[in-house]
Amino acid sequence: MEKVSLLESFFSLREKELRLILAVLEKVNGLDLLSERFSNTLEKEMADTVNLSYNECTLKIFQRLNGVVGVDRLQYQSRQELETNMSFIIEQGVQLLQKNEKGFQGNQFLDLLIYEGEKVFGDVEVAQEEFKIQELILRIIDKSDLMLTSFSGNKLREKIIPFLLYYIFKMGVGEEQDVVEERIASFISYWKEKKGRFSYYHNKCEEINYSIELEKRLLDQKKSHFNNLEQQLEEMEKENDKIKKVIRHRIPHDSRKLEGLLEGKARVIAEKIAVLEDEQRLSSEKSPEKKGILHTLWNRIDQGLTGIQLEKEIKKLSNQLLEEMLNVKKDLLRFPVFYVDRIKMILENERKIQENRRWRFQLEEEMDAHEEVIQHHKHDQKKLEKEMNSVEKEYLLTRS
Repeated sequence: MEKVSLLESFFSLREKELRLILAVLEKVNGLDLLSERFSNTLEKEMADTVNLSYNECTLKIFQRLNGVVGVDRLQYQSRQELETNMSFIIEQGVQLLQKNEKGFQGNQFLDLLIYEGEKVFGDVEVAQEEFKIQELILRIIDKSDLMLTSFSGNKLREKIIPFLLYYIFKMGVGEEQDVVEERIASFISYWKEKKGRFSYYHNKCEEINYSIELEKRLLDQKKSHFNNLEQQLEEMEKENDKIKKVIRHRIPHDSRKLEGLLEGKARVIAEKIAVLEDEQRLSSEKSPEKKGILHTLWNRIDQGLTGIQLEKEIKKLSNQLLEEMLNVKKDLLRFPVFYVDRIKMILENERKIQENRRWRFQLEEEMDAHEEVIQHHKHDQKKLEKEMNSVEKEYLLTRS
């Protein structure tokens, strides 16, 4: 019944008392108390809360009270949860009084009320002291405590919570039960609405997280496929290089045979290769290196081309002829089987290489699109998280 009595007393407070309690919890300060500026501080703080609704003031008080007693997050989905929270605040208020007041021997809320009433008020009526709360607080706090530089605002709140519980219980009279119930229902509805906003943002963030994860999975799959295509492309290009190397090596030996099969530019190149191949063969047969260095040099100058230059020229012309032969697709069967098979392999690989490059280009565009979608989702995610954090900080978390 204690939690119900205090809860109903709290929701029967007039706005003036509610704002006064909020001002005390927000601006309690040891230096202000000692310098006797606390009353002025409270008046200014109360003026700053004039635009806050009854429910907003109530929530801020609960945030402060719960922050002092060690509750991290508020949960007010029902009146039962509100009563449970009030019960915990009462229990902690009694424990704080036991901790801070060696003369207090009780362990019940009633004991707290009697002790605080006798210690603070005596024969003074609360109504006469409602705006002189500074004096009342000083009655329950040792002034030497206020001189400690390490004395934090939260520690000071621990000292005054038992007094505030008494003050709430004492001042919370005069409203009818239906008014109190209406205020409780209004506050729970108010908190649910804020919790609903948080849940909405949270759910939207979860949806975006899922979308980002899905896009990343698709992106990873396409990156993997892209890498496979890169590997295949590299392998096919290496295979073509090997085949071309074999053909280029064979062409000089078959230049006379090819000369009779080719036409146009290809035939001219084949003829040149045949002539150069004959010159190289003749040069080799003469074995000029056996007749002395001077004779060899003179012979090569006389020939116009050295052996190394002949090899380079043959290799260059073989490359040109190979490219010409690759372009002769219709008459490909006229070539010897050796060339037909290998040129077909090269052309097939070239076809696959082109197809591979088209796939790579398409994959690159798709990967860029996934990256853009991910960045767009992340931008929305940041905005939602900012909104969610703002709602959470303002309405769901406690404040010490």
